Amino acid sequence: MGSSQAFSRPARLLKLGSWIIAIAFAIFLNMLGSLVIRDLMYAPRGGPPDAAQFSDVATSQLDAQVRDLQLQRNALNDRIENTRIAHDRAGKLYVSASRRPISTLRA
Repeated sequence: MGSSQAFSRPARLLKLGSWIIAIAFAIFLNMLGSLVIRDLMYAPRGGPPDAAQFSDVATSQLDAQVRDLQLQRNALNDRIENTRIAHDRAGKLYVSASRRPISTLRA
């Protein structure tokens, strides 16, 4: 064996070992993927979990909060409307009072 060899013996063993590890890892990943896909068929209700089964409690709580907030909004809208009516009345009274002569206001 001369110096014309491309790889020395330890380098060839290292290359061979790297290939063996790569092939073993590929087989492992392939088997793991097939196990995951197979287990999806045995999941409850015949498939992957549905988001609705986790959101039932949260949805009812949020619906209750939405109802409460809508009631508060309606109450505040009523107060705003009453305040606008009172403001318009006060403005009309002010305008009518400012148009009267001062002598009639004192009497």
